[in-house]
Amino acid sequence: MRTLRRSLVPAAFLLPAIAIYSLLHIAPFLGTFGLSLFDYNGLGRPKFAGGRNYAAMLASDSFYQALINNLVWFAGEVVVSTLVGLGLALLINARPRLAALFRTVLFLPYILSWAVAGMLWSRILNPAPTYGMLNSLLAAIGLSDWTQNWLGDARTVLPSIIVAAIWKGFGFSMVIFLAGLQNIPAELIEAARIDGAGAARALWHVTLPLLRPITSIVIILGLIGTFRVFDPVWVMSQGGPGTASSLLAILVYRAGMNDFELGYSATLSVALFACTAIVMGLYWRIFGRRRVLDD
Repeated sequence: MRTLRRSLVPAAFLLPAIAIYSLLHIAPFLGTFGLSLFDYNGLGRPKFAGGRNYAAMLASDSFYQALINNLVWFAGEVVVSTLVGLGLALLINARPRLAALFRTVLFLPYILSWAVAGMLWSRILNPAPTYGMLNSLLAAIGLSDWTQNWLGDARTVLPSIIVAAIWKGFGFSMVIFLAGLQNIPAELIEAARIDGAGAARALWHVTLPLLRPITSIVIILGLIGTFRVFDPVWVMSQGGPGTASSLLAILVYRAGMNDFELGYSATLSVALFACTAIVMGLYWRIFGRRRVLDD
């Protein structure tokens, strides 16, 4: 009897948290999945559609284009931001006297809202030579042939937004890596130097392996954020021209808010969740197993 009571006490303390989590996360997801099985415009009665919304999604070219764009976003924004943040963290950590100043200055773009950052970069990338800062600079240094309609050309719009996102986002990974570097015991680096390791070998064989948990955190947050990206694309291009810069979250918004196809929007939301779960599962299967083997 005492054993049963001891097992029920922790469960009783967990019940409020489980109830709140179920109310805020599990119930909305089940509701979204249920809505994805209906045709509903928000006004009339929902009509059961079965799997028609899913069939329409899988037959849509815009869905595959958005999925590819999400993968390009991860490769361009998350990977590059992580590498830039790591490099800057290493440089700042090597110069502790100016660490506070550089950390503050380089972190400032991250705290800007995308409403502000998006308008700033839209001004920079404006195609008008007398208005767009980038095209004006290219023309001033004799590179007029390089001027582009950066946000109006299907070939350049997504890379342009990714560059803006890297500028805004690298400060986060930099601060996380800097915190990890400051927790590495200096004795380990000194021992490597005594053993004859140069700066590069100490970095590769000591510092980077010790930063592996921090790197995992940054990449996991980036993976999750990749399929939630909405603000930068909507502010700077609204997914255009056409669907050249559309991401899955943009399709969800357009289907629900512009076309009033709430059932199809819910279908895209379920696909968005499934893509996130699959990518996270693959990451843990590959890198989680490797970490266990290394340990």
